[in-house]
Amino acid sequence: MIQRMIDSNIGQIMERINEIHGTSLRSFQTPILETLPNKETVRSQLFNYSVVIYGYYEDDHLVGLIYYQLPAIISFQKSATIYWTSCDGMTKEVFSTFLAESVKELFIKERINKVKIHFSKANYYEDDIESELIELGFSKEAEIKHGVGWENNLLVFSRLNEQL
Repeated sequence: MIQRMIDSNIGQIMERINEIHGTSLRSFQTPILETLPNKETVRSQLFNYSVVIYGYYEDDHLVGLIYYQLPAIISFQKSATIYWTSCDGMTKEVFSTFLAESVKELFIKERINKVKIHFSKANYYEDDIESELIELGFSKEAEIKHGVGWENNLLVFSRLNEQL
């Protein structure tokens, strides 16, 4: 079951954040962030409506989170960005369903037109992430040379709302 996380879920959110190790799409941190957020930052972001965090539950147990950065409320931009995932114990199939359902929720409830994900070309899991994103309906939007350091390119993949 998918659920939008709220302030009262902050303890569960922080437990999952602390489990991120960045070795796959299911345990991912964007290279745009230098560190993972602390409890006060997450609470503030939820309160300010600058993020949406979806949780995936099995038998009332939280098994995964996907954290989306939303565009500024006063912005005309209508794209959200995946900043991190904490779904390490999920199978690829369950994660794919969770990601698809959470993206659909963003498209419908948040009126988002595009979901993006940024990752470093130098990461050792790059081929796995690229092929997995393509299987999930994402397409390569850009490759920014030296985007996250010298000889470290930044890849941007996106998925458009099919209803456009």
